[in-house]
Amino acid sequence: MSFKWLEYLCAHFKKLQMKLKLLSLFSAVIGITFSLGATVHTVTSSGVAFTPSTLNITAGDTVTWTNVSGNHNVNGSLTAYPSNPEGFINGVPSSSAWTYSKVFTVPGTYGYKCDLHAPTMVGTINVSAPARDLVLTAMFDGPLTGGNPKGVEIYALTNITDLSSYGIGSANNGGGTDSVEFQFPAVAVTQGDYIYVTTDSALFHSFFGFAPDYVSGAMAINGDDAVELFNNGVVIDVFGDINVDGTGTAWEYLDSWAYRNSGTGPDSSNFVIGNWTFGGINTFDGKLTNASATPAMPIGTYSPVAPTNPTVSLPSSAMFVNEGSGTTTIDLVINPPAITAQTIDLVFAVGAGINLPGDGSISPLPNLVTGVLQLAVPANE
Repeated sequence: MSFKWLEYLCAHFKKLQMKLKLLSLFSAVIGITFSLGATVHTVTSSGVAFTPSTLNITAGDTVTWTNVSGNHNVNGSLTAYPSNPEGFINGVPSSSAWTYSKVFTVPGTYGYKCDLHAPTMVGTINVSAPARDLVLTAMFDGPLTGGNPKGVEIYALTNITDLSSYGIGSANNGGGTDSVEFQFPAVAVTQGDYIYVTTDSALFHSFFGFAPDYVSGAMAINGDDAVELFNNGVVIDVFGDINVDGTGTAWEYLDSWAYRNSGTGPDSSNFVIGNWTFGGINTFDGKLTNASATPAMPIGTYSPVAPTNPTVSLPSSAMFVNEGSGTTTIDLVINPPAITAQTIDLVFAVGAGINLPGDGSISPLPNLVTGVLQLAVPANE
């Protein structure tokens, strides 16, 4: 037992080493791109006014106040404004040429004032939630060299003209958020696009059969790590509990996969385990391709619309079928049409109210009296 634990620790240490090495390769790029997307808004204080006195911003944006003239401060504390989503204050009034900055990450309406000149000198900041146009749809921890490929699948819910406000990060071993570790470039994506971020392009291609979109050491996840998706630096979706090591939990995907159920998400910062399906620990062990795994990860199958469960019925409650010989066609009504292809089980039986020939030529009917017929129903039919 002790040797197994030693092997486990060594494996995780090697994975951590790999992530650290990969992170060092990408650190320069990441350092440059972290600031993309968020906007800095400027407010000046002079006389007895903040200019502008009202700002409409997006969560993740920064507001910077600059004192141009006069004896002022910025007081948006919860003592002064109990209804603020969170408080902020830069200290007591001062006539120096001070500046004060705050990043607003919680949506809502914020009030603030200058303590010496209120109620004349007041301001309002309206913070809207960032767009949630991307959703995490898959986590995978592969079996090839170095435990690759590792990474995520992300789905575009709408057309996005500039992806650079979005980023991802992994929370390793329950250590909490690492914030944005990989920021997407300033490119456009189309509604319905799948985006793949992995640690190794060649091994991803070998395992899944096509090329990934991006390579980043941020996705050196071990199957027990959480992943966060950000817009403007604010979490818009999450897989796993960022404060819990996933080993032994219901959401562990070690050497396996997790896939989001269609019609769910994004879930903001609240992980909803019921929105995910899991392949089972070690499902990928010994496999060279995803397709050879049982079960294989259903890559590229997420839909923002949940599958329907149509009702199957006969045109009327009483039906008379005179078969004679050969085949008899019975119409079925399926409502509503299935959005995705499904298989429907039709259960049939010969019972009371059904008349069979009395000559015994086809009676009894050992193979037709009861049974289940599987009917393949294509999408939208």
